[in-house]
Amino acid sequence: MVHLLHYIPERRSKVMDIVEDVIPLYDTAISVREDRPVKSVSLVPGTFR
Repeated sequence: MVHLLHYIPERRSKVMDIVEDVIPLYDTAISVREDRPVKSVSLVPGTFR
């Protein structure tokens, strides 16, 4: 399972970082190396922009 999040934390105090906006990722290549045969691949939620 690969789950990607992209955001920029903003330091608002000495002890707290705030994340206000998630930045979408587009045209990002992901590769996974596996030693065993892959049985299936799914894109969840199943839509690709």
